[in-house]
Amino acid sequence: MPEQVDTSKRRPWMLLVLISAAVFALLAVLVFPSKLASELASLRSRGLPTNFEELNTYFPVPVGANDTTSFWVAAASQLASSELDKRAGGVPYVGAGSLPIPKHGDPWAELEESRRFLKSLEKEMLTLRIAAGHAGVARYPVDYSTGLDASIALVRQIRTMARLFSLSAHVHLHDDEPTQVFEDVNGAVAVSNSLQGTSGSLPNMVRIATHAMACELIKEMLPETDWNDNNLEILQLSVAVADFRKEYRQAILGEQAYFLESVQNTRGFMFLDSNSLTGIEYFGRLSRGLEDSWQRANQVHDEIDAELKGAIAGVFGRLKVTGVILVMPALKQSMIAGMRAEARQNCLLAALAAMRFRLRHGVSLTSLSELIEFIPGETQEAKASRLIDPFTDAALVMKFETGRLMFYSVGENRIDDAGQIQSEKRDEGDIGYSLDRFSQP
Repeated sequence: MPEQVDTSKRRPWMLLVLISAAVFALLAVLVFPSKLASELASLRSRGLPTNFEELNTYFPVPVGANDTTSFWVAAASQLASSELDKRAGGVPYVGAGSLPIPKHGDPWAELEESRRFLKSLEKEMLTLRIAAGHAGVARYPVDYSTGLDASIALVRQIRTMARLFSLSAHVHLHDDEPTQVFEDVNGAVAVSNSLQGTSGSLPNMVRIATHAMACELIKEMLPETDWNDNNLEILQLSVAVADFRKEYRQAILGEQAYFLESVQNTRGFMFLDSNSLTGIEYFGRLSRGLEDSWQRANQVHDEIDAELKGAIAGVFGRLKVTGVILVMPALKQSMIAGMRAEARQNCLLAALAAMRFRLRHGVSLTSLSELIEFIPGETQEAKASRLIDPFTDAALVMKFETGRLMFYSVGENRIDDAGQIQSEKRDEGDIGYSLDRFSQP
């Protein structure tokens, strides 16, 4: 005879689960909607976007600023219709050509093809140079209601513009045209700066990627050119325009609107409002953390990660944060990218300052503090902040080694790898730049 299973001990737990489900269902129907409406009203009262329509008008060109939007839109539109993919062939950067490009004076197999390619783009390059030559603020006309497609189209155009300036700089270098090289390098930085203040993580990541491309181009050109103090200062001012922490905060506020619109457009899910409320809470905490420092924002991310892990351990907790779980890990990676970008930026500013110091004094520097007067910034505090490692809040490492001078951040792993900058893994090695022919005093 089958053994009888005593279910009397299970009934209290089953009853408790059913009661909890009923309570949560009532909250989802009666409490969460009104609380969400209040939170959305609070966001709007502070001028923050909560949906695609509001995101389209978020961060207008500031009053009094020079609006350069029309110049950049004209350049992007011309390139979008130029069928570059069919014309680039074996050209580096925009075609199938190999990288890195050989140094000045060394044979470069694709040089003649690159010359012809750029010659065929005279009209497009002129429009692009006109855009890069206008200082100001641009706001690309993107309809966020179309979803990621709008941002992806923008990404392709911006990356192409940056790559064209990089290619042009190398061609002009090999053709011994230093004035044009300097113009191209500044153009590459200007492309990145045209994305300043954009909304959403994807445009922000392109901002970071194009800034990194411009910094790499400057690094490649430095030993090949004879730039004077004024040239180096202009480069510093262009590179220093980016405020990556502020821009990441702007990006996540735009990402919050993406999140809220996406969650509310999900059909057949009871816990939409609770997910939206949790998202608003987390986005708000991250925003406040970023107002303080990278370190505080990183701490907030870790706290949120721990809370999410605790929430998904239970059935109802998991339902409450289903949408949030999909967003937060990506935001953490975007934050790390912003910290890496600031580390790279600060190291390049220090390297350019070291070159200016040597031009001024005829000798190499002996300490990081000697660079302060050659760092962009309105106050001494602002200047000094440019020599800080965002991963540690301590000073960048300055190191002399066999005829070269290095400036580096310890990077994401927060371990001093003695200036080993190149690494296949992003979380290994240091971040920075080195200057050759710099002897220790």
